[in-house]
Parts: sequence; C-alpha cells; structure tokens
Amino acid sequence: MDGTTEPIIVVIGHPIAGNPSQLAIERSLAKLGLEWRVLSFDVAPNDVAKALDGFSVTGIQGVMIDPSIRNQAMQWYAQYAELDEAAVIDCLDMGDDGRFKGTYERKNWINDLIDSREFETTRWIGELPSDGEAIPPVVDPDKLSAAPSLIPPEPETIAAADLILLADLPAEINEDDPLEAEAWPENDGTSLVIDLTSGHVDAARIARRGYQFVSALEIQTGTLQRCLHRWTGEDVSSETIAEAIEEYLGV
Repeated sequence: MDGTTEPIIVVIGHPIAGNPSQLAIERSLAKLGLEWRVLSFDVAPNDVAKALDGFSVTGIQGVMIDPSIRNQAMQWYAQYAELDEAAVIDCLDMGDDGRFKGTYERKNWINDLIDSREFETTRWIGELPSDGEAIPPVVDPDKLSAAPSLIPPEPETIAAADLILLADLPAEINEDDPLEAEAWPENDGTSLVIDLTSGHVDAARIARRGYQFVSALEIQTGTLQRCLHRWTGEDVSSETIAEAIEEYLGV
C-alpha cells in the first residue's frame, strides 16, 4: 500500500433515510471510472456545525447537503467563510487551498434554465417565502413579475403566463387537485412550468395539458449533475442519475 486514500463524498441530512443521492453519486462516479467513496450520515440539526467542521479538516472532497438541515448549514458556512450574511448552500467542494467552497447548485440549475430564454409573464403559484425567512426563494425575487396567483388560479391567469413556478401550498390546502389543473387551458409547449416542490400533486395533470414541465426529479438530477461537476471536473450523464434516483425510490 502506498498510503493514499480515494477521495470521499459525503451526503448529510436529517433524516437521511429515503435520500437517493448516495446511490446516484456512486453510479455516476462508476460511470466516470473514479474509485471514490460515498458516505451518508444522519446528522441532527444541533450537530451540523460540528460535522461540517470535521469534514473541513479530514480530507473530504465534497459534501451534499439535504434541505432538511439547510438552515444549520448556511449558518455554519457564513461563519466558516466569514460572510457578512448567511447564504444558502447545498454543495461543498474542497478547493486547492484546502478550504470548502459552498454553492447553491439547485438554485443555479433552475436559474440557468430560466435564463436560457426570455419570459414575459411569470406566475408563482403557492406560498412565497416571507422577507424574514431564513431560506430565500430558489429563484431571485426580480424573476417574479407578479404576485402569487390565487389557488386555484383562474384559467385566464394561466393562459397569460409563459413561466409558471409551482411552490408549496398552504398547509390548509390538501385536495387531490388543488390547482384544478384539468381546467387549465391547453398549451402547445411554449409555456414552462417548474415544480419547485418535492413532487406536486398536480404534476401529471399539468403535463398532460401540453405544458413544458420540469419535474422535481429533473431538478434533483440537475442539482446532482452540477455538484458532481464541481467535485470531479467531469460532466455526468443525467440519465445515469435519474435512473439511480428512480431505482432507489422504486418509481
């Protein structure tokens, strides 16, 4: 043995059970021919700072941060990176200087998608984060050209929008078809609908109306792609990631 060890990627959350990231990362690394290790840890919120402190000095190449501990991770990173204010992160990459660089790859992937074309009218359907909320919206506020739509939204409101963002619904709304998507006007695929939830109950119904629909799975896949590129410098197949996620979740 030459005393070297393979790079290590860590996935942390609370709980971590049910998170398909480890399998997706392992499959992607194997496709790249990289013999790296991937570990998952269930880290209680109160212990996140201690865990990340440990990872920062033990040679960990990268960390994938589950949304369940995002608040704690962003507070840790603000202190670690000596930021003036906390910034949301979901990915840590060890730089050549021996320090972690934190990024918000979910937001970056979504913003790249939105920035790839011009939109005239945006509709945000669901709850908007309040100004005092620790976690900012996944898209920048200046990308929202209108207030949140009523729930269910009026068909003419949907017809007038070419970018529709589906956010989490208020807790008191728990119907099977809360957006009455079957009544949405049919679309020729020119309007983009992005599911910012963990999987919107109306996703399939909206997609059937002809809208260009970006699912929660696609966002998760894109986020992992971006993280893997940061860690390895290589481009990873989205199909490899999506297949691993679907296999893990039994889709």
